[in-house]
Amino acid sequence: FPSHDMVCWLITAWMLVKSGHDFFPNQIPPRVAGVRLDLILYSAALIPNLLGIALVPDTLLTALGCGVMSVTWKILSLEKPKMLDFAILGVLLGLSGLAKYTAVFFAISVFILVALKYGWRLIKNPGVWVALVIAVVIVSPVFIWNYTHDWISFKYQMHHASGASEKSVQHALRYFLVLCFCYSLFLPLFVSTLS
Repeated sequence: FPSHDMVCWLITAWMLVKSGHDFFPNQIPPRVAGVRLDLILYSAALIPNLLGIALVPDTLLTALGCGVMSVTWKILSLEKPKMLDFAILGVLLGLSGLAKYTAVFFAISVFILVALKYGWRLIKNPGVWVALVIAVVIVSPVFIWNYTHDWISFKYQMHHASGASEKSVQHALRYFLVLCFCYSLFLPLFVSTLS
């Protein structure tokens, strides 16, 4: 039976194929020796495989991130997205938060993208609130456990991010900005300035 990493890798590959169809519905993907080029690139990509599998076990977060990306694309593409789309987005964001704390950057990026589409109407959109409530309920065990354990894992992450130096706030802010860059948090803001 394959390991959970391999299953997550296969789910990610499937989500990449699905996303390719969603993003470019009228294009036939190029093939090399009968294999889709996007799958070849994903398989051969050094950074996603090293960072996602070998160094830091992020295979689950990678698969969930592809799901978040696909559902967010669907929500932004439709004039009137269904409540089910927002509910699925909430589930995926909540599970991402359970998988790894850095999933907060998925949530921030999705919020920025949805806010750019809806503007102030975002507050009146019930789907956004459904997604938020579902995500918070799913990720709440992380906060409940940390609350009952003196926020130990958050303290560890801040200590780890800051390098335990006297300039911990400065280092933590720098670490936060690097994560924002690595997770492309600034990309939606950059793209919105171009249009």
